[in-house]
Amino acid sequence: MGQQNRIVPRARAFLRRICLLLPLLFFGSPLLAASPPAAAPAAASPTAGEPAKIHELLGLLGDPQVQEWIKAQQAAKAAEPAAAGTQAKGPDLLATRFTAIRDHFGALAAVIPQMPAEFQRARDALVAETHGRGLLVVLLAVFIGLGLGVAWLFLWVTRGLRRRSLELPMDTVPQRLIALIARLVYGVLLVAAFGLGSIGAFLIFDWPPLLREILLQYLFAFLAFCLTLVLSRFLLAPGAPGLEDVDKFRILP
Repeated sequence: MGQQNRIVPRARAFLRRICLLLPLLFFGSPLLAASPPAAAPAAASPTAGEPAKIHELLGLLGDPQVQEWIKAQQAAKAAEPAAAGTQAKGPDLLATRFTAIRDHFGALAAVIPQMPAEFQRARDALVAETHGRGLLVVLLAVFIGLGLGVAWLFLWVTRGLRRRSLELPMDTVPQRLIALIARLVYGVLLVAAFGLGSIGAFLIFDWPPLLREILLQYLFAFLAFCLTLVLSRFLLAPGAPGLEDVDKFRILP
């Protein structure tokens, strides 16, 4: 009887412990699973957070909207200097032109005292290259003579055409326009005839290199001057011997 009395309290204590453990078995596991894990200790290095930031930055740069915004900002910055240059282009360009012209005239004024010595040096070089003045004079005479000869031949061949161009009717605007254009074309062809004759001299003789270069430069300058005269006569029609009624050919008063 005494042994039975000792077993009963022990059984009751065991059942009481089972009742306390059952809630832990059924509800303790989900609660433990839902609880957040303990945070890992931060690394001691000061740059531990940089890889995550770099990854985030690369993700933003890959976003199409971010790329479009960057392109728009670059275009706006590129347009600002261009607009500023356009606004300042007119005054700056004019000032630059005036400065260049002034410097050019200053350079010419500085060269003028040296021109006699330069001409003497060029003459000596030409004489030395042509082995004497005789050959130099002959070449220059052939150069000028062929140009003038071809120009005179053109005038002689086209004398009838020139006379008829002066007699063209000029009663209406189209007739006057045709007559003026014919006069301009005739003058240009005359200059071209002189140029072809002078250039033909280079094809006939074997010219010294220095003399050929100098004469070609002077020839082009002379042809440009003659074309300027033809254009001025086309616009202004100054009086000339044998040309009585020049007012009908004059475009500008």
